Amino acid sequence: MQTVIETRVSGEFLGYEYDRLYTLEDGSVWRQTGWGSEPVYRDRPVCRLLYAPDRGLYWLDVEGTSSVVQVERVGRKRWKGPGPY
Repeated sequence: MQTVIETRVSGEFLGYEYDRLYTLEDGSVWRQTGWGSEPVYRDRPVCRLLYAPDRGLYWLDVEGTSSVVQVERVGRKRWKGPGPY
């Protein structure tokens, strides 16, 4: 079974490139670990994170691109201010 999370890229998306960081609107940061390169410019495009729990792998699929790339999470959500933990 595959899990799909739909969100947006925060700010400009300059395409896929190995080792590039992608910040999503929820504050999470993802690093491209798959060897894919596709120069595309989009402003805040819709994207999907695809997760295969049986393999423990994530892929990023950005609107307006022709492929998906493997990614790994490298950041946590941004701090949203004081409040309960």
